[in-house]
Amino acid sequence: MHPGPSGAKLQRLVAQLESLGADPERDGVFLDYSSLPQKSFDHLPEAYFQANNAPTPMQDRTPMERWKFDIAMWEMTRLYAFFKCEVIVDPVIDLAQDFSADDSASGLKWVSIGTNRPSSGREIANEALAKALEDQMKANPEATASPEVTLTLEEWQGFGIENLHPADYVKSVGNYFQPILGDWGFINRRPYGERGWCCAEFSVALRNNRIVNLHDPQVQQVLAMRGWPSTVDQYTAMMDGGGGLPVRFTNKGDLAAVLYNFYKMTARLQV
Repeated sequence: MHPGPSGAKLQRLVAQLESLGADPERDGVFLDYSSLPQKSFDHLPEAYFQANNAPTPMQDRTPMERWKFDIAMWEMTRLYAFFKCEVIVDPVIDLAQDFSADDSASGLKWVSIGTNRPSSGREIANEALAKALEDQMKANPEATASPEVTLTLEEWQGFGIENLHPADYVKSVGNYFQPILGDWGFINRRPYGERGWCCAEFSVALRNNRIVNLHDPQVQQVLAMRGWPSTVDQYTAMMDGGGGLPVRFTNKGDLAAVLYNFYKMTARLQV
């Protein structure tokens, strides 16, 4: 529902803009997701409406906004290739527990966050939940990094766990799992280098030498995560999970757009 409910992402962006000498009178900023009209959601925390002075319930896109959004899906990648655009990469994943009003989480969807214990949050010692997560992992052996697990409401209620929070975690089969549904909706815990649109835009910007903070240590970590594509075939293989590191889209229908966009924004005509 929001790319950074804690406000930390905007603070980092402002710092980068200031370091680059951005002119507030002449330079514009496009922030993917926030700069496009988004669909409405049935549930949002009261903090959202207070911070934005917005009417309740959340208003859906108008037909004109939907038309603009559909065009942007296929054309906004131009911004990451255009020679007058400078691309700032912010790969930091903000902590859900820092989101305003994000006090509770749903136990219906979980994601593996790896073998390292989280630095904060409550560990849930529930053998039945750990076993359910293990069974789902075994049922989906093809899942690689950051596999997601879905539980039924009946299963979740049977564990008898109360007051679940976004920072809570449970250990199962050597991995730690955290919930991915909170007060703000879907909590995207995937690393930057596994996110569909992030990978798509990073690839195009990198191929066209548009990334202005490439030497930032955290951006260098993204650069080292995988072999970034320089051809359409390499890009397609990356999107198909080649090399063992997956690329995942929150909306699976977006894949068709980004496959075409890389070709359109990186191919060179031979004259």
